[in-house]
Amino acid sequence: DMSKIESGKTVLNIQMFDLQELLDKLNIMTLPLANAKGQTFTILQHNVFCKKLWGDSVRISQVLLNLLSNAVKYTPEGGNICLSVSMNQPFPHSRIHVIFSVEDDGIGISRDDQVHIWERFYRVDASRTGKEEGSHSGLGLSMVKWIAQAYGGNVRVESELGKGSCFTF
Repeated sequence: DMSKIESGKTVLNIQMFDLQELLDKLNIMTLPLANAKGQTFTILQHNVFCKKLWGDSVRISQVLLNLLSNAVKYTPEGGNICLSVSMNQPFPHSRIHVIFSVEDDGIGISRDDQVHIWERFYRVDASRTGKEEGSHSGLGLSMVKWIAQAYGGNVRVESELGKGSCFTF
């Protein structure tokens, strides 16, 4: 995927999709992972006034699954993970802005690391994260950033060591 992205060969496949179906699928895929670690996983919807949207549901799912799997991976047993979705429409008849946030009370990310996490192959010090789990290619967050930017949006992180992280796009 990253090779296609960098060469400009990846395009968004914009189609109508059902937001609730997308959230239900994310719940089905994330809840067992969180339950296995004794974590609480919730999905909250704020001001969601439209369920049928135009967008690339595969890429949106890819971003959210990456962020959710990181949250599960870096949140200790018994922790909390929340996916929030909200909408706003700044002007009548304008595009709807959909805001997704993945928040956890996990290990957090230092300010120094926050500057670099969007870079290809960058990984937060593995010794700090404990045992190795899942894929650690260091490509996930750079792909998240590309997809957010392809939509004309952005992605940001707020995090504090020992208190967790919130990724919003």
